[in-house]
Amino acid sequence: MIEHLFPHLPISSHSYCQELLDEKPIRCYLAQARTSKWGDFRFKGPIITVNKNLPPPLFLLTFLHELAHFHTYIAFGRKISPHGIEWKTTFQELVKPMTEIGAFGALNDVVTAHMKRPKATIGADAALHSAALKAMGMDGQQVAELNPGDTFTFRNERYRVETTLRKRIRCVQISSGKRFLFQPSVQIDMV
Repeated sequence: MIEHLFPHLPISSHSYCQELLDEKPIRCYLAQARTSKWGDFRFKGPIITVNKNLPPPLFLLTFLHELAHFHTYIAFGRKISPHGIEWKTTFQELVKPMTEIGAFGALNDVVTAHMKRPKATIGADAALHSAALKAMGMDGQQVAELNPGDTFTFRNERYRVETTLRKRIRCVQISSGKRFLFQPSVQIDMV
């Protein structure tokens, strides 16, 4: 049932992931690379998908993130917040055995720190997002490296940095004048 996932998971996680799926079976599919998300859980089916282009540590983290949605769905139904306390607690419980054995490799320390207060997305945790991008070979310039007034290109649109807020960087899209909030670790195409 899980063998098709093994090439994408760290070897040290194989038996654990197999046990999880034996206890609570769910269909798991590999997805093509998506820019908007790395995985998802769908109630209908139910089904989990994970992008097959992720390096093994990130594939494992995404798989456990989506599996936590499935486990909370089984325990509490659909009437809870998708990333509420029930999901956070379940996600922490699922990830802990993997951080304890170092299954996330070079990312293990940053994943351990993330799991103290897990976020809905990896992008919401600047340290984890930055480490994840490096693990994916995307260690180019980040929005956080720019100063107010600097311009950059992101997804074929030009932006100008306005100011740094508490956790995000406010930028204005030059063509439309619309303001957008960027995570500090977002990779930019060029300055």
